Amino acid sequence: MAALLRELANAARTTPLHVRQCLDHDDGLVRAVEEVLCVSVSQPRRLLVVIDQFEEVLTRSSPTSRARLATLLRPAVVGPVQVAVTIRSEFLDPLLADPDMAALPVHVVTLRPLQTAILPHVIQGPARLAGLTVDPELVSRMVADTASGDALPLLAFTLEQLAMGLSRGAMLSPERYEQLGGVQGAVMRQADAALADALAVGRRRRTDVVAALLQLVTVDEVGQPTRLEISYKQLPPPVRMELDAFIAQRLLTTSEREGIVLLAVAHEAFLTAWPPLVQAITSAESALRMRRMLEQATAEWEKEGRSSSFLWGGGRLAAAISESEAQLRRVHPIQPGGGALPTGRLRALHTRHELTSGRVELNLPIRAFLRASIRHQQFRRSLFFTAVVVVVIVAITITSIAVFQRQIAQDQRELATVRGLIAQAEARRSSDIRLSLQLGVAAHQIRPSVETGTSLYATLISTLLTATLTGHASYVNAVAFSPDGHTLATASSDTTTALWNLRGLLKMSGHLTELSCAAAGGGLARARWDSVALGIPYLPTC
Repeated sequence: MAALLRELANAARTTPLHVRQCLDHDDGLVRAVEEVLCVSVSQPRRLLVVIDQFEEVLTRSSPTSRARLATLLRPAVVGPVQVAVTIRSEFLDPLLADPDMAALPVHVVTLRPLQTAILPHVIQGPARLAGLTVDPELVSRMVADTASGDALPLLAFTLEQLAMGLSRGAMLSPERYEQLGGVQGAVMRQADAALADALAVGRRRRTDVVAALLQLVTVDEVGQPTRLEISYKQLPPPVRMELDAFIAQRLLTTSEREGIVLLAVAHEAFLTAWPPLVQAITSAESALRMRRMLEQATAEWEKEGRSSSFLWGGGRLAAAISESEAQLRRVHPIQPGGGALPTGRLRALHTRHELTSGRVELNLPIRAFLRASIRHQQFRRSLFFTAVVVVVIVAITITSIAVFQRQIAQDQRELATVRGLIAQAEARRSSDIRLSLQLGVAAHQIRPSVETGTSLYATLISTLLTATLTGHASYVNAVAFSPDGHTLATASSDTTTALWNLRGLLKMSGHLTELSCAAAGGGLARARWDSVALGIPYLPTC
């Protein structure tokens, strides 16, 4: 739009402000063109507007600007304006599918690359319009060096260099062409001179200067390098000084749009003819393609108010970081006096994160987009990790509660069993002492406690099998029976061990009989004897 405004102002012999005011109306282009036709000497009925590289309208302009251009063209193309645009074939389908451009009448004419036979006319025609003549030998040399119509941008750039500084009536000679270095040499010579000046001014490495030029290059869908406009003021001062050398050699140009100074490559021939830049573009092709995708994603993110829904994550973010080799690092500010901020919480509060570029330079909006994407993904990962930790803690808590409840239930079941055994043992003391002892021992083995020990002790002392063995001067710590059951070994705290002949205890049978009679209040039958006098042969009683 800015270029169209300038050309209309020049043709109408008016000011750009006046043309801008016209273009503020939907039929503004019709008004501006009518003014151009009025001041024209030949009074033509229609004006031809040629827009070169129209694919940049689709890839570089915002949807709002594109819609505004379509609004201005719609009434103009059916009136005094005829528009011819050049566009690469791979962008034809997107042009026809664009909702704004689709409303315009389109007639497609396919242009093939120029044949070699037509190249002499391409050389002589512009020179004739400029009032210059071309030596026939030079025409042959340039055609041979160009080889085909694919090198037309190089040819145009070379003609511009040849004609620079010449007045009307001069001749373009082979000698001047030799001095320039031919078609390829015209670009290479200027670029080499610009590089030498840039190295002298900036005192940086050659690779650093070429890397700075990559900021002005992007790669399209088919891998072809194309020009990219960037803000001149956003470049660091050392880089601006280096690129000024290329501006002086007319390899780069500056323009102003809406108060912003833009820097761009003067002609795409520079991107394909200078070996250092060609090699750098080839090496960084994937990174340049990724940067182009990031530019589009960043524009969408900015358009939607920096919504987190438009940030990248997962595989796309990983690919972007890998291809661009960008890194997010912590930056600790320095105090004005030169000392670092104190460590601890104060230092953490002042710490910020900065995104550094790798293979290709990334502008500030892209850096902000990548930094926000990385932080958003880290935040989502922390949320996921927190959720996993919470789930694990809840699961462990639930499991612990279940285990605890199961243990309580098991303890309650054991306690009920033990108390049942104790009750049965106490109930059978008078009728079946052997079973009572077995039940008491079983209860004590299941759950040893004061309650089971007391019950078992009460059962033991209620039988006639108790006797006191004297001989130790202190507590008995351990007892053991011999395999045949006739000998008892005891160990005491008095550091003595004693062996007891249990057969001698049978001599107490008479005493036991008396005790039994006294306890029973009468004679004991054999069955009753066996229930109370365990292991002692039956003796008649009372």
